[in-house]
Amino acid sequence: MIMYYLVTEFVSLLSGVANINVTDSQIPLTGPNSIIGRAVVVHADPDDLGKGGHELSKSTGNAGGRVACGIIGLQG
Repeated sequence: MIMYYLVTEFVSLLSGVANINVTDSQIPLTGPNSIIGRAVVVHADPDDLGKGGHELSKSTGNAGGRVACGIIGLQG
């Protein structure tokens, strides 16, 4: 089994840069479903999956403001 090592860099409002390492054997790195070049957004609160009862639950998961974002890429 081949394991893919993805290194994702986020621009953080708090510290400038955060590095996150993810290992996954099913996410493709090439082809039409590739994860490379896709956006990642980190929200302030957990997503309530539309079950929280808040007016924003159904549309945003009431996950709060965006605290970081980035584009998935490979480092190596």
